[in-house]
Amino acid sequence: WALWAFGPRLERVWAPGRFAAFFLWCVAGGAIAHALFAEGSGLLVGASAGVFGVLVAYAWRWPQQEAAFFGIVPMRMRTLVALLIAVNVLLGALSTGSPGGGTAYLAHLGGVLAAALWLLWPAGT
Repeated sequence: WALWAFGPRLERVWAPGRFAAFFLWCVAGGAIAHALFAEGSGLLVGASAGVFGVLVAYAWRWPQQEAAFFGIVPMRMRTLVALLIAVNVLLGALSTGSPGGGTAYLAHLGGVLAAALWLLWPAGT
């Protein structure tokens, strides 16, 4: 849902090729973070790190834009993304060392870090 809601606006601003490169960059950042910090936790499947990257980029570009948390609580994008990052840090810390769990919280954070690196790079914004 987040990719569908926030991705098209970024894609229009950046152009499809650049948006796809950004998304794949964030997915790769998630895979690297998972490999480094969640060893032995099993196979990594999905692109949620890329979705987290899109959320970060959207909040970076339009921090005052409002979105509804869980479709109910309105908040600014920067607040929403900060809350999602904080939850992933907490759940990632709690899940470290425990096998399985089903959610790659540290991969999400890798996508966040990859997005920040892209956006801080002089040609990124």
